[in-house]
Amino acid sequence: MSEDRSPPRLSKPELVAARLILALPVVVLVLPLFSLSENLHSVGESTTYDRIALAIRTFWGQSSETASGLSAWKIDHNFPLGTAFIFALPVALGLDPVSPLRLHSALWALLTTVALYRLFRPQLRPITAALSATAPWWVPAFARGSVVSGEEAPTVGLMLVGLLALAHARDRPRALILSCLAVNGMVLFRLDAMFIPPFFALAGLWVVGGRRAILYAVGCAGTTLLHLGTTWLLTGDPLDFARVATRVTGSIATKASVSPLDFLTATASYLGGWPILVLALLGLLALLRNPSTVHKLFLGLFAWLAFGYTLAVGVPVLEVDIPRYFVPFLTLLAAAVPLAALWLPRRKYLREGAAGAALLLLALLNLGTIKAQAQEARLEPGLLEASSWLHTCAPGLRTLSTHRAPALQLAAGHRTEPVHLLNSRWNTSNPRPMGEELNAKGAEVLVLVGSGPEVQEFRASKIRDWLYVWQDKQVVIYSRVSPSQRERLLSCRK
Repeated sequence: MSEDRSPPRLSKPELVAARLILALPVVVLVLPLFSLSENLHSVGESTTYDRIALAIRTFWGQSSETASGLSAWKIDHNFPLGTAFIFALPVALGLDPVSPLRLHSALWALLTTVALYRLFRPQLRPITAALSATAPWWVPAFARGSVVSGEEAPTVGLMLVGLLALAHARDRPRALILSCLAVNGMVLFRLDAMFIPPFFALAGLWVVGGRRAILYAVGCAGTTLLHLGTTWLLTGDPLDFARVATRVTGSIATKASVSPLDFLTATASYLGGWPILVLALLGLLALLRNPSTVHKLFLGLFAWLAFGYTLAVGVPVLEVDIPRYFVPFLTLLAAAVPLAALWLPRRKYLREGAAGAALLLLALLNLGTIKAQAQEARLEPGLLEASSWLHTCAPGLRTLSTHRAPALQLAAGHRTEPVHLLNSRWNTSNPRPMGEELNAKGAEVLVLVGSGPEVQEFRASKIRDWLYVWQDKQVVIYSRVSPSQRERLLSCRK
C-alpha cells in the first residue's frame, strides 16, 4: 500500500465526485431527519430537552422571578459545564433555544465529516476518503445525535479536530494549541470523555516530544481538572459524578454484569450487524499496512476508546443498552468500513467501487432503523399543545408532570419556570405516595402524559382537590387552585 502515500495526479471528475459524496448526507439524511424528528433521543430514557432545562436552571435558577442573569448559578456537578453554557446561551440572547441548539449539533456532525476527510485525504484517493468520512452518518446513533440538542455531536467533532490538529503538529506548531483546545472541549460537553485526554497526552509525546509535549499534556487536562475541582467543591468528593453515574446505571441496567463479548455484540448491533463490524475491523487492519502518522493516531485512538468503553460498561459507569454513549467509538468504526477496500489491488477504481459497495451495505442495513427511530422519538400526541397551553395559560403556576417534563417546559416556546418531574418507581429508588409528593412540592398544576403507571396511580387514588382543566389527545391537565383561578384556566385558549 505504499502507493497511497503519493497518489497519482487526480482528475477533476474524481474531485467533483468526492465533493458530491461529502454533500450526500446533508440531502439524504440531515434535512429529512430535521423534518421527521423532534428534539428527542431514540430511547425512552432520555430527551434532549432536559439538557436545555438544566442549562437554564444552572444560570437562571428555578424561576425568572427569583434570579436574573448570571446572579443565581446552580451548578450541577453531574452536568458538563460547556453544555450548560452553550445550551443557556440562546436563552440569554432572547431566542427559543431548541432550533439553534439542534443546528449546533448538526454543524458539529458536519465538522466531523470534514475532519475525517482531511485526516484520510493525504493517504487515500478523494473518493475513498469521502466515502470513509460520510460513513458515520449511516450509524443510527450518530444520525440521531446530529439533529437533536445533545452532547455526542460536539464531543465527536472536537475529538476528531484534536486528532487532525495533532497529526499536523510536527510541521505546524500552532496546530498543537488547536488540538489542546479541542481536547479540552470534549470534556466540556461530556463528562465521560475524561478518559480520552490521556491518550492525546501520550500521543503528543510521540508526535512532538520534548517540552512542548509536556506542556500539551498538562494543557489537555485543563477541563478535566476544572470538573473534578468543581465536583470536589460542591460535594467534597471529586469523583462523586462518577459514583452517581454508577448508581444510576446499576439501577437501570438490564444485566448484572457486562462482559467484553456483550459490549462487542452491542457494538455490532449499533453498526447494523456483524458483517459491518467485520468490514470495520478489516478496514482498521488495512491501515496497519501503511502505518503513517495519521493512521497510527487513528488506530491508537480506536484502541484507547475500545478499552475505555469496555471498562466503563463493565464497572458499570455507562449502560451498554444506550448507544448514544458510544458514538465516538462507533464513529471510528463506521469510518473504517469503506477502508476494507484497501485490501484489494490498486486497479482503476476497483478500491473506490468496493468502498462504495461497503458504504451502500452500511446504509441499506441502517436506513430503516434511522427512519424508524426518528418516527418513534416524537412527542406524545397532545404534548406540544400542552406545552403551548402551559406557556400561555399557566406560566407562574408550580407544575409537575408524570413524563416529558423538560419537553413540556420547552417544546412550544421558552417557559423559564420549570416543569418538575413527578418522582415514581421509574426515576427514584424510594418513591413516596403521589399525594404526599404533590403536597410536599406545593404543586398547583399536574400534567398526566399517556397512560403509564403514574397516571393509573393518580386516577386510582382519587386524590382530592385536583380538578380537570384541559385535555388534548394523550395529555390531560389537572389543577389545584382557587375557584376563580380554575375558571381562568378552563377558559384559557378554548
